[in-house]
Amino acid sequence: MSMDRRLILGSAFILCTAGIFGFLTSNRSAPEENVSAPSGEPFFEVWVAESAINKADVIEPVMLKITKVPESEAYKAGVVNKKRFDIPPGALAGVDFETGSIIPENKLLVPGQPGHMSLLLGPDQVPYPIKIEGQIALIDILAPGDEVDVVLIASSDQNLAANPSLNSYRGLTVTPLLKARPVVDVKESKDDGITVVIALSRQEVSQMMIARRIGLLDVYKSSADAMTEMRVGDVLSDFTSVTELRGRERVAN
Repeated sequence: MSMDRRLILGSAFILCTAGIFGFLTSNRSAPEENVSAPSGEPFFEVWVAESAINKADVIEPVMLKITKVPESEAYKAGVVNKKRFDIPPGALAGVDFETGSIIPENKLLVPGQPGHMSLLLGPDQVPYPIKIEGQIALIDILAPGDEVDVVLIASSDQNLAANPSLNSYRGLTVTPLLKARPVVDVKESKDDGITVVIALSRQEVSQMMIARRIGLLDVYKSSADAMTEMRVGDVLSDFTSVTELRGRERVAN
């Protein structure tokens, strides 16, 4: 091998070795960059409107979804608690909400809160209370915003309004009075009953004032079915409500 070739190879080896050594030492001597993620903004769990909600609408679970938003966004919408609040039955929208709007607690009106009942009353409507004895379970079934049908339970043989204790089934009838009347409040009574407050027109109030002096008023949750008058014979087909002998004639009502 010629001297020139050996010199070239030797120089190349030295340069290569120096380059590798420099590369390795430069990597070892460079400080490690410790990039720590900045502390993230806290998130709040909030209610969000799935679709547009109008003022005075009863808030139903299907209208809302649960999501998490940054603290700043929650504060801007009026939410101040990190944990979402519970929405009680009968809660009403105090303002209009657009689709995707965050629902703050202070923009809802709940039963018993000032202004709640007035939101449920339509134009020219007034609240009318119906006290129902022995139906405490209704307080778990009915809530403000629901609709009820009103019926009159009466007897041709006695005034149930004066004495609700039924002496006989004779002449007992159930007559539909009002259908799909909005409930504005439900209160528990001290004597194992409840008071259901419904929204009525003034004409309907007059009708109810007469009805409550004839018999007993009762309510049940509205349905699409038509209301019909019922007599004892419609419930017990073999029941004869009145049987009298007038000479040889047998009269049955």
